[in-house]
Amino acid sequence: MNSDQAPSGNQHHELSELAALSGIDRDWWDSLGHHHDVSEASLRHLLTGLGVLDDIHASDADIGSALHRQRHILWQRELAPVRVLHEGHASGIELMVREPALGRTWTWQVVLEDGTQLHDTFIPSELAMAGHEGGGVGESRIELDGVKRELRWLALPALPVGYHRIVVARDVVASDDKAGRCTAHLIVAPLRCHEAAAGEPVNRLWGLSIQLYALRSSESSGIGDFGDLVHALEAVQSLGGDLVGINPLHTLFAHAPEDASPYSPSSRVFLNPLYIDLSAVPGYAQLTQAERDASVPAPADDPSLVDYTAAALSKHRTLEILFKRFVSSGDGDVAHQAFGQWQAAQGHALQRFATFEMLRERDSREPALAQGSWRRWQPALQDPQSEEVAQLAEQYAERIQYHVWLQWIATMQLEYVAQRSKELGLKVGLYRDLAVGIAANGADAWSDSAVYVPDVHVGAPPDEFSVNGQDWGLPPMNPRELRRQGYAPFRDMLRANMKAAGALRIDHVMGLARLFCIPAGTSPTEGAYVAAHLEEMLAVLAIESTRAQCLVIGEDLGTVPEGFRERLQAAGVLSYKLMYFEKHYETDGQFHRPQEYASQSLVGANTHDLPTLIGFWNGSDIVLRTELNLFPSEAMRERQLAERAADRHRLLAALDEQDLLPAGIDPHHPDQVQMTTSLIDAIHRYLARTSSSLLVISVEDVLGETRQMNLPGTDRDRYPNWRRRPDVQVDQWASSQRFVETAELIRQERN
Repeated sequence: MNSDQAPSGNQHHELSELAALSGIDRDWWDSLGHHHDVSEASLRHLLTGLGVLDDIHASDADIGSALHRQRHILWQRELAPVRVLHEGHASGIELMVREPALGRTWTWQVVLEDGTQLHDTFIPSELAMAGHEGGGVGESRIELDGVKRELRWLALPALPVGYHRIVVARDVVASDDKAGRCTAHLIVAPLRCHEAAAGEPVNRLWGLSIQLYALRSSESSGIGDFGDLVHALEAVQSLGGDLVGINPLHTLFAHAPEDASPYSPSSRVFLNPLYIDLSAVPGYAQLTQAERDASVPAPADDPSLVDYTAAALSKHRTLEILFKRFVSSGDGDVAHQAFGQWQAAQGHALQRFATFEMLRERDSREPALAQGSWRRWQPALQDPQSEEVAQLAEQYAERIQYHVWLQWIATMQLEYVAQRSKELGLKVGLYRDLAVGIAANGADAWSDSAVYVPDVHVGAPPDEFSVNGQDWGLPPMNPRELRRQGYAPFRDMLRANMKAAGALRIDHVMGLARLFCIPAGTSPTEGAYVAAHLEEMLAVLAIESTRAQCLVIGEDLGTVPEGFRERLQAAGVLSYKLMYFEKHYETDGQFHRPQEYASQSLVGANTHDLPTLIGFWNGSDIVLRTELNLFPSEAMRERQLAERAADRHRLLAALDEQDLLPAGIDPHHPDQVQMTTSLIDAIHRYLARTSSSLLVISVEDVLGETRQMNLPGTDRDRYPNWRRRPDVQVDQWASSQRFVETAELIRQERN
């Protein structure tokens, strides 16, 4: 039956139940109060993408078979694929045992993360009964397919924090027989994420939030780099702050430098080489003046914007020269030895990434091959393990090595940023950002395509700003595949982004529990929520956070599942509070008072997707959205204008209550008030008074910028997203009157 035909009642019921058992919500409410039932076509599409159905046009019999598997999967397997244990708590797992095997001797073996092996024997009938993870104790016994089964509790010795494997064999004599064995991942985690900074509790610290690409200094040109980041850390330290928040450092697309959104990366594991500080690359000092001049891009038509194409061309021109000299300098020197050791330590993932970069280069340079996505390459090249890929890797080995070398240079420079942060005594230092997903045509998706759901995009349901919802064009991770791999891809991604960082912001942290998934090519209104395994993902997050001694901030704006924020709080994850949204919506809409902010949170006025303080006050974002026809209706535009007018009144009232209003401002007449430097200072003092542990101040607000860095719903042809640059050079911040005055006000309030 074609998926667009009306289903029979029984088939619809089975498809609906199959979706529920697979973690897909069959209906949802949007923030506008509208109820949506998920269509059969969407359910089929999502179930196929998740690997539950083999085909979007599955027959009634196929759906019935899949439903049977899902109904019985927890009872048919001896072990769940992943089991979370917590440090300092009772250690053990639930084991499903068929009645004929209850009295036999079994063995278990745990292989710890470091390779250590533990083992013992047991008889299931002597173990205590266990409650089922999907129900109560009454489900500890069941008869399935004519065979009785019991759920027993297998106690284990205390295990260290880490990622381990357990193997259980049904009979000692069959312990080497794969048919008689079952395995599972054991994740032993702390109860909470890392919560200290430089050995002290995090308490009322503050810093600046920046966009690294936008920084300019007397030493850099074209685009901000890691050298500029060091300047930013030094400036913040001199101003009395303790952290610098930055945009994601993820790899983008070298062949298409104008695709500049740091939130649509090619890889979330590797770094963007455009952030390399050329002057700090070994061999740069030996370049001739002409060679150095080649690294300086031609003057931009608009110096207030980043010209990515010019910056990429000039930077890679110089990097190519430096790499060739590095290669020709010989294998015996210290630098080559360090590079070789580092490359060996990175293992298979780096080699595969560099191979992708080589293939992408080859694709973009040969018009006959250029298809815009690796998914349109010839089938053999879509498989990283194919013989054809191996042959090309051998043929272009030096080019692959160039991309490996770029990652080494970028990593060494980022590690220096962390070292400098420690030398400066910053209690948090670098506050990094992890994007919610990756581009479907990028390196991560090619390297391990099974991890990402094909032909499905992450997005958001309709709300006041986007009446038709949002499609971010990013494929979600497949919860089933993550479990199968013991969360290794998620672990490696966290580990990479916590390097050199004292804190990590997780964009759209609700993805730890569920994502709004949209079949590609359809409207976001055709999407559905797909559940993740929250406890398992939090366990991995806690391990990586404590190992890296990295705070975790969860961007939890918008609609979240019931109880989700409370669960994050229990796990030690800081909430993300933006003043614009911190209001008493259920009553009078007034802004939260400073003492009403949760201490376990990070606070700021806005973020890159929102208007600056001046833009917010003037309604510049609403004007711009009107000019670009981004409002779906005049009524919605009028509602936002009215709400913004009310917010101006509420903001003045909040400041007045705190005795922060500048002289001469009447809180009852906001339409007669301009957003002056004094009023911006008052808002920053208000934020500094909050109970939030961390405070970030936007550089754009300190400098009085009007336009925001990114306008959602637009591309670069309609708005210069991810390109705007401040006028003041980063190496002048420490002596800038605006920065010094802002810092003094914040220090007074935070102390």
